[in-house]
Amino acid sequence: MSFTIETTETYDEANFNVLGFVMTNNVEAVSLFRDVIGGIQGIFGGKNKAFQEAADRLLRRGLEEFKQTIVQKYPSTEKVVALRTDITEMGGERPVLFLHISATCLASKKQQPQKGGKTASKKSRKTRNNRYK
Repeated sequence: MSFTIETTETYDEANFNVLGFVMTNNVEAVSLFRDVIGGIQGIFGGKNKAFQEAADRLLRRGLEEFKQTIVQKYPSTEKVVALRTDITEMGGERPVLFLHISATCLASKKQQPQKGGKTASKKSRKTRNNRYK
């Protein structure tokens, strides 16, 4: 299954149907040893490699799980829009990173076959729809 993922919230409503909303949560603990070394580095300023590596690992793992969740929940997904990611650190004795990912799944609108296997044109669909109003 292949689909595109976009951060934009807009999409062509004439060509896509909303399948639903997907969200996943992941947690990663930062190793105590790495946290101590990162804390020492933090005294002198600069980037904390332990947290950066943990956040990168968490994001890679989280996005892979997110894609699997989409395939399981909405297998006909062709496009994912309004992708949001949020990483939060909770301190304490053992720092933990939380990752929340959410997005909306879309599938393209397909023309419905008429009796006899022919595909209805836009004009005939519109006429047929107006008949029942």
